[in-house]
Amino acid sequence: MHHAQPFIISSNPQINHCVRAGTVLVLLLLAAQPVLHAGAFDAHVLRVSTAAELHRLFRSPVDTLVVQIAPGEYHLTPTAITDSTCGNCTDPHTRVMATAGLHLRGKRIHLVGPADSSAVLHTHAGFGLFFEWCADGRVENLTITGGTRDPDGNATDAAIVVKHSRIVVRNNLITTNIGDTAIVRTTIVGVMGVSGREGAKLSITGNRIINNSWDGIALYRDAEALIEGNIARGVEKARGATIGGGRGVGIGLTWNARAAIRSNLVTRYWKGIGLFVDAVAIVEQNLVEDILTWGIAYWDADKGAPVGVIENNVIYKTGACGASISPMRPIAY
Repeated sequence: MHHAQPFIISSNPQINHCVRAGTVLVLLLLAAQPVLHAGAFDAHVLRVSTAAELHRLFRSPVDTLVVQIAPGEYHLTPTAITDSTCGNCTDPHTRVMATAGLHLRGKRIHLVGPADSSAVLHTHAGFGLFFEWCADGRVENLTITGGTRDPDGNATDAAIVVKHSRIVVRNNLITTNIGDTAIVRTTIVGVMGVSGREGAKLSITGNRIINNSWDGIALYRDAEALIEGNIARGVEKARGATIGGGRGVGIGLTWNARAAIRSNLVTRYWKGIGLFVDAVAIVEQNLVEDILTWGIAYWDADKGAPVGVIENNVIYKTGACGASISPMRPIAY
């Protein structure tokens, strides 16, 4: 293994200063989020042990609710939804048909399982847990699995999808969200671990995101996140149209997404960590290894200018190169 030398994608110190200041501001905003514990606010605490109870709770928006999910297997019944915007389309106003396991709306919604993640949610949906217009939510200590691939290739399918919401995602096992082989071969994209969409402010820490059929963590337009201390592992390191864990990017930012990406293990994916189009990120102290192509990828897609501070990472055993910068153009300012 080798330690990468500190690398800043910009030769302009003013830009570098702005990137650091902007990302630090994101971190400060995330740090200012209230940490939700049952005793931290006047919450209604409910203990559930069936999927039917979960569905009844979230038929409509809720306010200040802590849901303690007992150990066991929970098979959710998906519902059809229309996503009013598209996370990764050239035209963001494209409407997308999808499915959701639970559609969570309101404020101060806290879903917590046992410390050993023995509460297992089988979502059977493209958007497993779909947080929309939800302030100060939390998902903690759950196993989230069994996601399906929606036939619309524009759907940003993931075990957890967050849109116009501020959510903490902590200490979960997000695994084996694969989808139907025939559909994934048609759509190419599979099912991600966590998808941050418009207006998402996320703290994603300490999760094991393993053996899903597309990106581990993906942020799109107007999403911000602290991504720290996670394991993103594609167990099968699948190539081409082969269906299995490890397709896509371990951690990817697209359009104008912003994040601090720190101290994660990313392994057995097509690409390790990617900054695409106009993404802004600090990428530091990550271990990226056993990747089919590029360990860290910077790509403007011929229409943007991503900016990153990339330093003190370990990149080991890549199929193409450690870091891909494509293309490296002067930045107008």
